[in-house]
Amino acid sequence: MILRRVIAHFRKQEWTAIAIDFVIVVAGVFLGFQVTDWAAARANRAAEARYLEEIAEDLRADIETFDNILIGAKARIGSVDFLLREARGESPLGGLVFSTDTFDASGGAPVGESDRRRLLGRVNLVRTSHGNRTGFEALIASGDLKLIRERSISRDIQRYCATFEDLTAT
Repeated sequence: MILRRVIAHFRKQEWTAIAIDFVIVVAGVFLGFQVTDWAAARANRAAEARYLEEIAEDLRADIETFDNILIGAKARIGSVDFLLREARGESPLGGLVFSTDTFDASGGAPVGESDRRRLLGRVNLVRTSHGNRTGFEALIASGDLKLIRERSISRDIQRYCATFEDLTAT
């Protein structure tokens, strides 16, 4: 329809009408591209929010897991302290030194009368975790890391996952 109008305007040499038709077509194409860009940006923001919420859920699960690991570690330290006191009369350890870090080992959980029957189990209990990275892995697998607008957030997430992998490897 627009093509027929333009051809008719050319035959009649109506240059103003041709210019108006040209402006209408260019404006329509421009608006079409803008609407597409706006829709894509909106979809990207929704995907970003979904990914960040999934990662936040993973982090909340990791916090709960780490809290349980800490409880187990304190029970183990408390049990070892109890055994050392009972067997050798030694006082509890003040701190454990790892390659470059020192861990305060004085916060071991006390061993009650009912815990003594499970003492060996408490000493040998070692809990580990492989973490909850399903949200981050989905983000990486999709190739959508660039959707996270705040660069510092994506770097912090990457750093957290790399540190966690390093900890589980050691």
